[in-house]
Amino acid sequence: MSRCQEAQKRANGDQVFNEAFRGLKRDEHHRDQTPNNPQTRSHYAAFARLDGEIRRSITATAAVSSSNTEPMGEPKMIRVVGMLANGMIQRRFQVDMP
Repeated sequence: MSRCQEAQKRANGDQVFNEAFRGLKRDEHHRDQTPNNPQTRSHYAAFARLDGEIRRSITATAAVSSSNTEPMGEPKMIRVVGMLANGMIQRRFQVDMP
């Protein structure tokens, strides 16, 4: 496969992935913000509710998600890594946390 063909295949895959991701964003529903934080006098969306809605949306678009952790060179730090894949295209997301 030539470099031009590989670039075109990657561009097509990116387009499919991005369209599926836009579909996830379109399907977002208003989050139930019932839990109350008296310290900040605000409401927030419960994790269990968000997790359930996100998983339902990902399943509906035939995407696959996974997460893991990686060690870091700094003491008491860890890297949380999330992968979101749709077909042959995947995206890696990470955050470093204490």
